Amino acid sequence: MRRLTFRSRVAILFSLILAVSLIGSGVVFSLAYYSLNLVNIEKFLIRESSEVFEKHLIIDNQEIFFRKDSLGKTLSAYLRDEGLSSLVLDRSGNIIGSYGVYRGRLDANQGTTFVEPDQLDAVRGSNKPTFNLKKLYENRTYLEIIYPLLSNQEFSGYLILSTDVNMGNQMMVLSFSLLALILPVSLILGWLLTRWMVGKSFKPLEDILSHMSKVGVGNLSKRIKIRGNPKDEIVRLSESFNEMLERIEEGVEKQKEFVSNASHELKTPLARSILSLEVIEEDLKNKNIKKSLSSINQIKKELIGFGDLIHSLLTLANIQKSTITPTNIVSHTKKIIKELQEESTKNKSQISFNSETKKRFLIQKDHWKVVVTNLLVNALKHGHRNSKIIVRTGEVNHKGYLQVENLAEKIERGSLNKMVRRFYRSEKSKGSGGQGIGLAVVRDIVSHYKLEINIQSRHDQIFLVSIEGFDLVN
Repeated sequence: MRRLTFRSRVAILFSLILAVSLIGSGVVFSLAYYSLNLVNIEKFLIRESSEVFEKHLIIDNQEIFFRKDSLGKTLSAYLRDEGLSSLVLDRSGNIIGSYGVYRGRLDANQGTTFVEPDQLDAVRGSNKPTFNLKKLYENRTYLEIIYPLLSNQEFSGYLILSTDVNMGNQMMVLSFSLLALILPVSLILGWLLTRWMVGKSFKPLEDILSHMSKVGVGNLSKRIKIRGNPKDEIVRLSESFNEMLERIEEGVEKQKEFVSNASHELKTPLARSILSLEVIEEDLKNKNIKKSLSSINQIKKELIGFGDLIHSLLTLANIQKSTITPTNIVSHTKKIIKELQEESTKNKSQISFNSETKKRFLIQKDHWKVVVTNLLVNALKHGHRNSKIIVRTGEVNHKGYLQVENLAEKIERGSLNKMVRRFYRSEKSKGSGGQGIGLAVVRDIVSHYKLEINIQSRHDQIFLVSIEGFDLVN
């Protein structure tokens, strides 16, 4: 079975089920027909026994006499017309009348005992008719009724009627014969029909397999055409496959964008460092030590920025792998501000921090550091010198928020939405240094924690970044 295709296995299984169903139905039908036929014959014999007793028998002083009915028909003629055989026995079980197959057996000297004495005693003791199936003529089966003859509640004898039930047996044999003929044809037709139906039903699966074999990095935009009931399992599988392709395509596009832009951005600090090294080399030849030290200091800054870029890139790459744990945002924010003290002093800017909640935020401390650091570095680099940068944290509607506000040049409304793209820098800020990924890292962390980020430029000078929706932990 393992070597067969799925379609063949289903076809074989369906054919076996069909065969069992046909055989079971045939057996049940035949037995039901046979049983129902016997019940109807029993009712017929009871009715005929009562009619024979009323119209053709007279009991006088427990003696049984025969008579014609109102139409002048004898008992022999009546039984012949009804297709019945009969025995009439007195109270001692002696035969006083025989008709049909009973008469034929007596004439052929095949015995005079047709009913066992214990059966007669049972009928006499209960005064109720009994039925027997027996072979009476040429191995044909007859149903026999032993009917008690009562007169004034006194037992006077027995009336035995029998009729051929071989017709019912022949119907059973015919049914099984027809079943034997129909079964092979049904199995063959069932096999072919099932293979066709399975092939038709699983055509979408073949389309999925065909599509999967053709999918590559270069053609991820292709999708499976979906048709059918939305609740159908194959339709749902097709939808899931298309959704998976969309996620893969999005990931591949992000990877391409990441590699392309990262390569571009990495060239900038490297080029500046190489240029500074060439300047140092020239200065050393001219023994200009002071200028060389200045260039070395510049290279150091570039390498530090280069390290920050690599850290941001690693954050972007591993954002989905982190485990979420609560963070004491007050102490960590103060620590971050302290680390940026030197840079804020050079910029002649002041960073203030105000927290309206003591609850912890459900965010990794490394991610919190990246978010706050990037927002503050962005404010220092692109904000006004000699200005104040305000950091606020708090709680609204049982959710935490973070705000960073600073003074900056007017930012065009169309640029606000672009600022969270990776490697984006506005025209005014392209000469201010940096790798252009700060707010993009913030955006990815916000997305990972299912938060909301809003960037506003108020009164053309106040630049406000607000992140809301942090889960809180006491």
